[in-house]
Amino acid sequence: MYRLLGGSATKVKPYLTLVWRGKLDQSHIRYEEQAEMALKVKRAGFKGIKVRCWRPNPWTMPICAA
Repeated sequence: MYRLLGGSATKVKPYLTLVWRGKLDQSHIRYEEQAEMALKVKRAGFKGIKVRCWRPNPWTMPICAA
């Protein structure tokens, strides 16, 4: 299917998905904690990550106020 839709890459770049136990929206994890983990993952050699950092109302978070 990939090739039929025009895909041409022969390799897939791996990445790590960061999800913490607890609330599905991950609102119990501070953004700073997520950033710290991202740095650890980068130092471990990963070139890409996916972080579930959705919040019910993200515009009320201090990090979005800037």
